[in-house]
Formats: sequence, C-alpha cells, structure tokens
Amino acid sequence: MLSILFAFFILISNLGIAVGTHFCGGKAVESKLMFHQEGLHCGMDFSQMACDDHSKDGEVIKNACCENDFLTLDVDDNYNYQDVKVKIDPVFVVAFTVSFLQIHLNSSIKEPNFDAYNTPPIFRSAQALYQVFII
Repeated sequence: MLSILFAFFILISNLGIAVGTHFCGGKAVESKLMFHQEGLHCGMDFSQMACDDHSKDGEVIKNACCENDFLTLDVDDNYNYQDVKVKIDPVFVVAFTVSFLQIHLNSSIKEPNFDAYNTPPIFRSAQALYQVFII
C-alpha cells in the first residue's frame, strides 16, 4: 500500500501541476488547478494602459489591475548526493544489545503448565442437591 502511495506521489510530482490564481484589482477572482500554466481572466478586456493611473506630474502609477499568479509543483532533478557519516556510540550499542537480549530471552521461557493441578471440590448445597426445601 505504501509503495502505491509513493508511486502516485512521484506520478503527480512529475506531471507539473500548477495552481493559478487571477487577481483583478488586487482581489482574487478565480483560482484553478491545472496541468500547465494557461491564461486566466476575469472577463475584463482592458488593455494595460487602461489599468495604469496617471498622476498630475505625468508619472505612471501601477495599480495592478489584472494579473495571474501561478504556484507550480516541480521535481528538483539536480539532486546533490551528500555523504552522511554516522558516529556510533559503543555504550549505546552495549546497552541496547543487553536490553534486547533480556527481553527476548525472558519471553522465550515457557509459561508453567497446570495440567496436574487438581481443583478444589465445588461446594454444593445439600438442599439444592436433594431438592429438599422447608415450606
């Protein structure tokens, strides 16, 4: 089951899934899950000049009328292998070995068998046994 989950994750990550969001006037208007970056629009057909404000000095102020933002899931193909050095503490290894052996040696001892044990006799009422009752 875990291998199927990992295979599915690798398949999805290699597809290049993107989440696109269209902002119009600074507010998110449309969000879409897609397999490649495609154009999102809000239906407004204004040119870029219509979205710019002009101040009195003639300087152009951008107010971000319509824009698309894409968040893409990609796989990093440039993996750099780093050698990992492991330092083993001998005190830990000895303590782990002793505790591991104690647990498994003690569990291998058989439980006592009570086949030869005679149970005590069951106490029975004479009245109930002979069905003699006082009325």
